[in-house]
This record gives sequence, C-alpha cells and structure tokens, in this order.
Amino acid sequence: MGGDAQCSDGEREHGMKIHSMVRIGLALALGSSVSVTSVSADAREDPEHNIHHALLISVDGLHQVDTENFIKSHPRSTLVDLAKGGVTFTNAKAPTPSDSFPGLLALVSGGTPKSTGVYYDDSYDRTLFAPGSDCKGSPGSEIVYDEFVDHNVNELFSGGIDAVNLPLELTNTGQCKPVFPHQFLKVNTIFGARSMPHWCSRVTTPTSRRTT
Repeated sequence: MGGDAQCSDGEREHGMKIHSMVRIGLALALGSSVSVTSVSADAREDPEHNIHHALLISVDGLHQVDTENFIKSHPRSTLVDLAKGGVTFTNAKAPTPSDSFPGLLALVSGGTPKSTGVYYDDSYDRTLFAPGSDCKGSPGSEIVYDEFVDHNVNELFSGGIDAVNLPLELTNTGQCKPVFPHQFLKVNTIFGARSMPHWCSRVTTPTSRRTT
C-alpha cells in the first residue's frame, strides 16, 4: 500500500549492510516471503521472559531453501547472526492465495484473505465508488492500493497517499469519503498495537519501480 519509505540516517547505514546480502523490503508486493523472528536464546528457554522487540524482515521471492543455502555459503553474514538468535518455523504455511498483499497481511494481522477481505493487490468492491466519482452512479469499483495512490509516483519520497486517488465510500449520513488502506481491511493489524511499530521499507532494484 502506498506511502513514504522514510528511515533515519542510522537505519539507512545499517540497512546498507543488509542490502549487500539480499534485496529487503517490508512490502505488500510480495511474491513468496520468509520471515525471520528474532528472539534471544534466554527468551526461548524462559516462557516468562518479556520480549520488548520483534524484528520482521520480509524478502521478496526468498524461499526457505534459499535462506538455508545462503547461510551455508555465507557463514559470516548478518543473516547468519540473525538466524543464530532466532527461531526457525519449519512447518509454517502461507495463506491461500499468498501472492502480494495476502502474504504480508498474514504476517502483520494473522488473518487469511477470507478474514482480511483482501485477496490480491488489485481487487474489486461492490459497495465502493471509483476515485474522483464523488460517489455518483452505481457502486462498484476496482480497488488498487499500490504506489499509484501516492502524490508523486516518480519520486522516492512521494509525499504519501493522495486521498484523491482512493476509492470512495458513501456513508449512512450521505457523506462521500475516501477509504484509506487500513480502513479497507476487516481485521486489526500490529499497527494498531499500544506500542506503535516502526515501519521502514528499503528496496534496491535495477529499475525505477519502487515498492513501499
């Protein structure tokens, strides 16, 4: 879903180390993904241990076997350091379908496409109206929440979501309102937690297309 991919200078510096290994992005444009959950050894042995931070790294197109092969061939890499302090889920299952939005939504909400209401990054809703329609005419619109909902798709820091590009909802009071990505979901996510997670997206590609 659209939005700025902003990180602090320290995060950018740390991110460059990771970029040397793999193309990392916290992205909704996921093909298949693997998550590394960083948990200390003490936390695994002590169920009462309070875990204050969790690290989720989503890598586009990286399968379990790819991770294992990379670790074997790069024993001094940062990914190996993460794996040593982490937990490997060998029997984890992806949602069906898992391509694109459903894959990441499963990680941040625990929901399947049936519960989140999102089956792909390009969907259709019979109750919403097309962007710019002022809720006129018959309801029913394509729903797209990718980089093209941003203010300037040609800029890395695009200025965030432009409400003009969002689908519209006609409320019970007759108001025509834009529907932001989080409002389209039918479930809660980690971003509604008491301790607000920090979201940082980094993608290095040979083309001009960016993923947020």
